[in-house]
Order: sequence, then C-alpha cells, then structure tokens
Amino acid sequence: MQLGRSLAVAGVVVVVLGACATGSILPPDDNDGGGGGDGSSAGCPTCSGSTPKCDSVSKTCVACLADPDCADSGPGAKCNTTTHTCKPACTTDSDCTSGNLKKCDTTQHVCVECLATNDTCPSGQYCAQGACTAGCKIDTDCAASLDGGTGDGGSTGVPTCCNHQCADIAADEKNCGKCGTTCGTTELCCSSACAESQSSAQNCGACGKVCTPQHVTTPMCTTGACTYDTCTTGFDDCDKDKTNGCEVDVTSDNANCGKCGTVCGSGQKCVNSTCVSCGTNEIAYNGHCYYLDGSGGACDTGFSRAAETVLSTIATSFIGKNYKHTVSSNCCIWTSDTYENWGMAAHCNANGPFSSGDPQLGAYGCTSQTLHNTGQLTFCGSN
Repeated sequence: MQLGRSLAVAGVVVVVLGACATGSILPPDDNDGGGGGDGSSAGCPTCSGSTPKCDSVSKTCVACLADPDCADSGPGAKCNTTTHTCKPACTTDSDCTSGNLKKCDTTQHVCVECLATNDTCPSGQYCAQGACTAGCKIDTDCAASLDGGTGDGGSTGVPTCCNHQCADIAADEKNCGKCGTTCGTTELCCSSACAESQSSAQNCGACGKVCTPQHVTTPMCTTGACTYDTCTTGFDDCDKDKTNGCEVDVTSDNANCGKCGTVCGSGQKCVNSTCVSCGTNEIAYNGHCYYLDGSGGACDTGFSRAAETVLSTIATSFIGKNYKHTVSSNCCIWTSDTYENWGMAAHCNANGPFSSGDPQLGAYGCTSQTLHNTGQLTFCGSN
C-alpha cells in the first residue's frame, strides 16, 4: 500500500492518494456491482440499450450481471454470468421438462401447461393463460341435455359452446339463437327468439304460457301475470282470480244470480239473472216457468200457451217431471203456434215421471197437426 503525500494549499492540507487500495470505495452512482454505474467510472463507456450494465472485470457493457437484470426477457429468464447474456426460460418445447409444464409460450418465453393457439387440454377443459381450466372448447364438450338458463321452456336440449360455457341457444337469455345474443331485462328466450314476458299474452311470465281467462273481452298480461279488461255480458269474476277470468254464469247460477253473492231462496231458480219461483213440475227458463198438462189448451192463471221455439230449447229439462194436473188424452202438444209438431214418446197419455223423448219433435206422428181435443196435451208458460 502506498501512502499519500500532504500538500498545503491556502492553509488547507490535501492528501493525495496513490494507487487504489484493496476495498477502495466505488463512486456513488455504482449500483450494478461492477463499478461505475453507467460504466464511465469503472473503465466502461456509457452503458445503455441492450447492454445497460458494466462488467468491471472486462470493462465492457453487457446485458446482465445477475438474474434480476433479465426481467425484460420474460418471466423466469436467467443471466448467464459467464457470457453476461439473458437466456429466456424457454424458446422451444424441448426446453420445458418440468412436471406438466411441457409447452413453451414463445411470446412470454415461459413453460406452460397448454397453448391457446394449439389447445391440447382434455375434453371439458380449455386453455386459459397457459393452464387447463374447466369449460368447453367445442359443442361436443357439452352435455347432451341442457336447461338453458332459467328453465322456463323452449329448450331444445341441443348444447352449444359459447365463450367456454355450455348453453342452450333455444332457451338461454344470454345466448338466444346464437352465442352472445342477449335478451332484454323483461324478455325470455323462447325457441331461439327473445320474447317479451311481462306484457305478452302469448308468453306471460314463461315461454308458451298463453293467457286464456274465460268469458272476457280481451285477455291481457300485466307484470308477467294473466289478467283481462272486462267480463263478457252474463258472466262475472266471483272468485276474484284474474287468471281464470269471469268463471260464473250469473244468468243461471243460484248462488250468484244476476251478480256475485246473490243467492236464490229455497224453491227458486236463477233464470235470466233473476231468481224465479217455479212449481214442482215446472221448468224455469229465461225468467218464466213452463209446464205440460192434459188440459185441452187451457193454462193456469198467469200462464198462457207458449211457443214451440221455447219447447225445443227446454225439452230435455222435462226429464223427471210429470203432468202438472192431468194426464193427457192426446199426445200431440198444443202450443201458441198454429201447428203441432211435438209429441210424447215414452209417456204418451201415461203418468210420469217423464224420461228421454218426453217431449220429442215429431213423436207419434205429431207433425203439422191441429188437434184440439178436451184432454189435448198443452204447453203453458208464465206471462
């Protein structure tokens, strides 16, 4: 070791050193361990670009001195401390021998399990960021039958791989008809087409749910539930259930006669929305009472002969009834019409109760007859 010489300059003692001693202090900008920082103070020219480090031994600019200097060469890159060059983790598949990381990602120069450009993951998996992940690659990776999202109908059960997820494009609101087609917030995917579900009477709340409330003017769908505007004449909504509409015929319902809750009394019948009291062998129809009797054309007080058009409508209602007062002596029925075209088949001039065919059109030859005998069978109705 050489000692320095002392010089006095302007009263200040300056020590001049000779050659560097072992363990001498490097300039303050030396952070690369090779001395000189950018190279100039370690004997290197200014180092930059692809050779940013100064090798203090060879006094040359190099790519690296240690592994951290190779960060720009890709994950896992190493520094060759002999040549001071960065070596990527891999450049070909042959460089990858560890575990299941047998593929070289030549973009990142790292060994990975798989490559997206040549996906070799098994069925039911796909390559994502170098690793095999659960999901489909092609349609055949999907199951044979799918619900397709909400399970609300319209599903064909044919799976399609959409963005690595299996979907039934016939019923999936996120992939309706084809991958990526998204239905609106109030729509459902019905048979591969987006359909309004909150206001459509054809797909009300579910695919194929058609609103069919009975006896209404217009079926409607509101907020996904079936409803209607108004009841048709003669019907009313007595259970207050909008989905089944106007279920009660108030023209003939004894418990809801004319309107919901109007109950006809004992012995009464609801006829044409009115509670009517008819006798034991009388038929209530359209607000009137009707009967058959062997009275020779005469009717009780408040009654008169009725028309054949009414008789044809209520004929079957007489089954189980009987002559009101007297068994007839002639089977052709005298009505308010000119000719007699109805007669009794099973109980002609015989006591009841009446059965099928009592009365009947054309029975016992009663066609265009004008028989007005004393005991002629007569059809009477209240006035």
